Amino acid sequence: MASTDNVSVLMEKKDYAELKEFIRKVKLDELKTEYFAAIIETGALLVKQEPFDLKSGGKSRVYLNHNHFLSKYEYLRLLASIYLKLIEGKTQNYKLSSVDSVISPVIVGVMSGLSGKDVVVFKEKITEHGTKEDVYGQASGEVVLVDDLTTTGNSLLNAARKIRQKGGTVNYAVVSVCRNEKARERLAK
Repeated sequence: MASTDNVSVLMEKKDYAELKEFIRKVKLDELKTEYFAAIIETGALLVKQEPFDLKSGGKSRVYLNHNHFLSKYEYLRLLASIYLKLIEGKTQNYKLSSVDSVISPVIVGVMSGLSGKDVVVFKEKITEHGTKEDVYGQASGEVVLVDDLTTTGNSLLNAARKIRQKGGTVNYAVVSVCRNEKARERLAK
């Protein structure tokens, strides 16, 4: 059945909640398609014979080079919009946080600007200057974690642990790439 047929049936049934969910999924699919096209168009998807070294210590011949791709605002906004659509409907009152990396905090900043949500900044190590903390902002309440990609899930698990230690709740994390099914399983626990 075509998309317009689905909309017509839902309108006739006056099933507006299901219609709203259908429209959200269509919009999310459009955003994902735009994201994948941009990755290909910009050459951000790298494949080479000699493996790349990963932060996790592993190696991979396939690498998503977000470094240059996500230094452009239009792509940051696109990924931030996808992440916000993924969160939509799952929770209402939440703050945003990221793993301690280069680009994930930037994505969270754009998400905060688009959504008006507060931010909690997480650092893997206590800073040696200023207030010498590892979590900045109010970690209370629900916090949604953001990472651009994960291999083992360790960075997300470490961030969740620290936020929970500060009184926050972490029920959701969003990533654009999960390289390993075991990471997904570890995060689901």
